[in-house]
Formats: sequence, C-alpha cells, structure tokens
Amino acid sequence: MEAALDYATRGLAVGPLRGKRPLVDGGYKAFSSDVDTVRRWWQRYPGANIGARPGRGIVVLDIDIRNGGHETWQLITASFAVPETMAFMTGSGGWHLWFTVPYLAPLRSELVHRGSGIDIKHGGAGYVVMAPSVHPETGGLYVPHTWTDIAPLPKGLLQHVFKPLPRPTTPGRVVVHADDAGAGLVRFVAELADGNRNNGLYWAARRALDSGLDIEAQLSDAARAVGLADAEIIRTLASARTAARGTLVGGAA
Repeated sequence: MEAALDYATRGLAVGPLRGKRPLVDGGYKAFSSDVDTVRRWWQRYPGANIGARPGRGIVVLDIDIRNGGHETWQLITASFAVPETMAFMTGSGGWHLWFTVPYLAPLRSELVHRGSGIDIKHGGAGYVVMAPSVHPETGGLYVPHTWTDIAPLPKGLLQHVFKPLPRPTTPGRVVVHADDAGAGLVRFVAELADGNRNNGLYWAARRALDSGLDIEAQLSDAARAVGLADAEIIRTLASARTAARGTLVGGAA
C-alpha cells in the first residue's frame, strides 16, 4: 500500500493486481491516482501487486530478455546514445524504460516488429507492473533501477515507436486533380524543394485547417513523395493541428 500511495501522490494511475491481472472492475482503464481510492483498494487486497497506466504523452518500453528483447535493444540503439531515464528491473530480469514522446500520434504495440521482445505500453493500450511487486512466474521482485526524471524518447526510436503513415499507392508520384478540394495546397507540397519541406508542409497544413479542409492524407502522400520521413510528417502535422486549435480558442497563434 505504501508504494501504491506514493505512486498515486506523484500523479500515476495505479491499481491492484493478482500476479499481472487487474483486480478492479474496468481493468487497467479504471486505475486511479486518487489517494483515497487507492487506499481502499489495498485495504481490500492487502499485499496485491501494483499496476500502473502510463500517463498521456508517456510510453514504457517493456524489454523482455527471455524473448530476444535485449538483442533487439542492442541492435536498434547501436548508433545513438540513450539518455538516462526512469527505469525498473522486472521480476524476470527484463527492463521497463520510461520516456516522454514529442507528439501524440498512433503508437505501435511492439517495438520495431512483432516478436521483437519489446512491448510498448502507453495510457491507451496497457499497463506495467511496478516495484515492489512479485513476478507471478519467477518469484523475482520488480525493483527501481534509476529513479529520475522521465527523459524524452531518442529521435532514433521514433520510427520504431510510432506507426508509419499509410504509403501512397504510387510512391514518388502524387496525382492532383484540379477540382479536388485543396488541390493547390497538395500540389504546393508535392513541389517543395529540399531544405523547405517541413516549413512548407506546416504552412499548407495550417491553411487547410483554417479553411476546414480534411486533406491530411493527401498532404502526407505529397510530403512523403518529396522525401520527408514519416516521423517528420507526423510531427509537422501534429504541430499544425495544435497551432490551429490555439488560434480557434485563444485568438492569434
């Protein structure tokens, strides 16, 4: 109970587990950071393991060393440095690494590909077992390894964490019909030169949103056709949406 209450006071939504299974109605989606609720749960289930649902904008990489997770991690992080972040060792000898993400977009359920040995947990899809819980199969403890601020997700992992945007049916070529809504904006993006692609996509996306045009898919195809990576497209379109919402709510962006 003491550990669960500590997590709750830090704003983390937690709930009691039997092994790894939630004990409360509604499952992990009912987990709470309300201290009184958490206290009642552990009075009802004393000694229960602790589950936690990562907050909005946070992902947890669950590295399972028994299923190749360590080898996958070594392979994909070989070319860049991984910052120190909040980390726990699991009861099976694996790792839970916590990171913030730079924008909100659809996330994968597994890092890189199915069977990589690294699951991705986030608020909309899953939860993690927290220290000092006991692993139901190995009997090992979940223990804190690095208790520090949650670091931003390294850029080298963005393409492995976020789902790729749909590929155009004709890669490298975008067909724009003159009578299509937003045809001029799509054509503008499709003709962008290297060095101005991000800014151009952002401008076109803002113009489309301000005009009430739903052409993100077409703009994405055009941006990809001129060489922008999926991660850059997702980030730029998300920035445009955020700025457009700010204009509607608070006046000039």
